[in-house]
Amino acid sequence: MKTIFFLLVFSLSFCVCNGRPTGKAMTSQGLQTEIPTIIKTLKSFYVSYSTNYLQEQDNNSLLRAHLTEGLIAKIERMKLAIQADPIIRAQDFSEEAIKTLQVKHLDKNWYMVSYSWTTNKDKWTNIPVRVNKINGHYMIDYITPEWNGSMYGDSLLYVYPKHQSVDASSPMSLLKTFYAAYTILYCSMPADLKQQLDALRTKYCTNKALAQFNAAIDIDDMDYAPGYDLVIDYFDFDPLWIHSIAYTQLNKDTYQMYYTKWRNVVTTITLHIIKQGQEYKIDEIQIE
Repeated sequence: MKTIFFLLVFSLSFCVCNGRPTGKAMTSQGLQTEIPTIIKTLKSFYVSYSTNYLQEQDNNSLLRAHLTEGLIAKIERMKLAIQADPIIRAQDFSEEAIKTLQVKHLDKNWYMVSYSWTTNKDKWTNIPVRVNKINGHYMIDYITPEWNGSMYGDSLLYVYPKHQSVDASSPMSLLKTFYAAYTILYCSMPADLKQQLDALRTKYCTNKALAQFNAAIDIDDMDYAPGYDLVIDYFDFDPLWIHSIAYTQLNKDTYQMYYTKWRNVVTTITLHIIKQGQEYKIDEIQIE
């Protein structure tokens, strides 16, 4: 597996909702009147979260009250990928940094949370977040991953068809449609992501490939951890990476899938395909 990068890089009521927002986004007119309240609420959340973080207090109940379930799960995946806390984009925090926390409105439902590590405030950490009004309550439903820097806007989110069927009638069609379905699941952030990924692997991978997947999680190696996904050779998948996916056939039964993720790192995965009955399945997964 590729080296993991080490980076140091709402007093209102909320509800806990599953996965993607179920309520309608705030209208432009309604949004303008609610901006001050949302800013105050976001700052309150971040002050509480970072204070608990600094004091090594549990933040689970705070997250459940303020973030959608799908985002909470994504944060855990991002945390494994960047080896830092995606909410604050750091591995530690300080009282001085808490004092500098500020929030400003960007556009539509997007806000920028910022704080400074230094007393002269010459270095700022900027974290774009999206707030949606769901069933009458404000919820944070997206935080821009650190690998996307200060980018914001709904173009960062999942915009592909919700369901992708898999065509296992030929090796190449299997790979293309399987990976499309698999990565789209990551990007759409469903509350039951793990179960849906498990179902896809079980249906389109042989027992040999499934054993490889499980062994990659259990292997005694610092580069591996629960949450690592051998199928993508990473812990999460970003919507902006989908268009970089490509395939190459090496020989009759062997193919390569590759894509480019943050910092322009190219991930290459070699797959051996076999036919079982009338369909093809992934029989072996090798990481370059």
